Amino acid sequence: MKSTWEVIMFEAYRDREIDFYRVLEIAGWQVKVYTITNKAQFSAAAIRDQVIAYLPTWLRIPGESGLPVYKHAFLIIHEAREGVWILLNWWTGGEMIQRSTWFVANEVPAEVLHQPKHDGLVCVWELEVIFHERKAWIKHVLQHPETPCFDRYLEDAL
Repeated sequence: MKSTWEVIMFEAYRDREIDFYRVLEIAGWQVKVYTITNKAQFSAAAIRDQVIAYLPTWLRIPGESGLPVYKHAFLIIHEAREGVWILLNWWTGGEMIQRSTWFVANEVPAEVLHQPKHDGLVCVWELEVIFHERKAWIKHVLQHPETPCFDRYLEDAL
């Protein structure tokens, strides 16, 4: 008997709506917030707001790694088939991204569950945001190592 993950299920690719919501200043951090939806428009605003309320607690996680952090992150809230995936990504070690993942199942919209086994997973739509953030980090921070321009990085949104 095969598990769900052993059965390869593809769906025809179609673009999904990706929107930049805003930059939040929380607990000394600057967080760029993006939403992605598989619907005509993003309809998980209540979950987005709930997730934003959790950020002060979640932003303690980066300090646990022992790696340097710059207090700049980007959050992806992805309304997908099975529920809403939440990926908190923060810059560390100069040029690396570390991530923590949560999930809200369609059946239990009030329950936000940490998904550490899925921290390494990203889908093709989330990669679009990650690729943009990579380019923005290179352009505004890494190409100016003596005088990184974090303000321009924050203004550079997809």
